[in-house]
Amino acid sequence: MFQPVLLYTWPVGSVPSPGFKQVFMTPVVINLTDDDGDGFINEQDVPDIVFNSFEGGLGISEPAMIRAISGDDGRTLFSIDDSRFRTNYETQIALGDIDGDNLPEILASKLVVTDSGSVEGKFVTGNILCFEHTGAFKWESEAWHAPESDIEDGSAIGIADLDHDGHRRSGAGPRSSTATASSCGRAPRAAAASATGCSARRSIWIARAPWSCCAATPPTARTAPCCGRCPRRTG
Repeated sequence: MFQPVLLYTWPVGSVPSPGFKQVFMTPVVINLTDDDGDGFINEQDVPDIVFNSFEGGLGISEPAMIRAISGDDGRTLFSIDDSRFRTNYETQIALGDIDGDNLPEILASKLVVTDSGSVEGKFVTGNILCFEHTGAFKWESEAWHAPESDIEDGSAIGIADLDHDGHRRSGAGPRSSTATASSCGRAPRAAAASATGCSARRSIWIARAPWSCCAATPPTARTAPCCGRCPRRTG
């Protein structure tokens, strides 16, 4: 029988914004750093953990922030402690290589609350935020739209190659099937947004579907055989 042994409990040591210490979503495990110094970021390195953290009030409008920690000892790799990029603590994030650089991007649901004057209609629109594997801001999507009857946004973001053309798409669910689609180079709408490295062939779609589209795709996953030794970006 499997007997798990506690390795550590997060937070470990001093962390930015220590009040943001509660975790509601399922953390995502992926490689973000070149731990063995061989010039590659792949499954030979120490797995890292990425998640949303919040202060713990459980109000549906409570803001959260993205954190990444090393899987071996829980030390902080980065915390996206910027009020412009507060996220929804309920929404599942996704990680995967969406721009073809062999490094994972982080996709999260930006916290957007509409003052509807009612329990309904607070989460009728929102955006997906994209960050590099270092935590650097990459882009913000066009707005998605949900039914006026929605009372919360407990959805999940997914990444998948939906039409088997070798390029991944991202989406968020659940609820309405309304979607917007455009090329990666045109999708971002935010101050200082960057689509560097995005190909016009790699489109990003944002949808409110009746289910989450798929689990996060590892950065070494390919539609054809791959050696798994994905090069680390330089510069």
